[in-house]
Amino acid sequence: MDFLCAQARYGRMFSMDADSGNITTSDTVDFAASTRIKLVVLATDRGENAIPTSTTVTLRPAEVNHHAPSVLVQSLDGEFDTGRLKVAENSPAGTFVALVLVTDPDFGSAGQVECRLENDDDDARDFHLVPVFSDAVAGLDGGTEYQLVSGGVFDREDRPAFEISLFCADFGDPARTVRRPLVVEVADVDDNRPVFGSTLYNFTVAENNRRGQVVGRISASDADDGPNSDVKYHLDPDSDSDTWFSVDPSSGVITAKVSFDREFVDHFRFVVYATSGSTSSQVWSFQWQIQRGRWGRPPMGS
Repeated sequence: MDFLCAQARYGRMFSMDADSGNITTSDTVDFAASTRIKLVVLATDRGENAIPTSTTVTLRPAEVNHHAPSVLVQSLDGEFDTGRLKVAENSPAGTFVALVLVTDPDFGSAGQVECRLENDDDDARDFHLVPVFSDAVAGLDGGTEYQLVSGGVFDREDRPAFEISLFCADFGDPARTVRRPLVVEVADVDDNRPVFGSTLYNFTVAENNRRGQVVGRISASDADDGPNSDVKYHLDPDSDSDTWFSVDPSSGVITAKVSFDREFVDHFRFVVYATSGSTSSQVWSFQWQIQRGRWGRPPMGS
């Protein structure tokens, strides 16, 4: 009896003994294109006018758990595996944070993977891992995808970041696992107004002062972050206060533009605005009162 492997496509991977019919590997067996390989084997006796017969031999990969799952995390801005993600504060629950792609090159149950957020991680309660497709187990179809979404509404001023852990395990025996720590930063939104240290400031300046003399300084702060917390100051544009005073837009220092005469006027009351925000500013106004006297040096605030 003579045997022959008629599948030329896999001829480099396998060889067949023509007498015994034994099939052996002759090169690395590649199951990348398919989870099974089919070989057509011809058998012919050695008689005269022999009629060959054929059969199909199906080869499947053994379920050996060689690999741990591979996890790829893509952030909202398109960056991969940075380990640091962002979600804007005040975003509604269910807001997309990142895409998680999970693959495992093993076969059978060893190549099937399931992922979750660590149960013992308190921060994980504020996020959810949602399968993109109905089947939440990664297999030989090229992997599976999850969406990491927010589980609530965040306030950066209350908490600027969360630390969570993504845990993935295959179903091999023994199982192989991977754990990915992630930091989710809460991105700032301009949702706070500047707040002055006082609702009313009183300053005193001696008459006959020099022009440009410092009268006092006002100060406001903004709980936001970055450009949203950059406070600028200006006088009320609808009043004539800028005839008598000027305010430094960055420091809030008030200076006199003229030399005052107590017999002409003995006090001023005007409004200063503090604005903040990188685009559209939020305005918070306060009444200011500056009184003028004959003696004393101008304090920097009271």
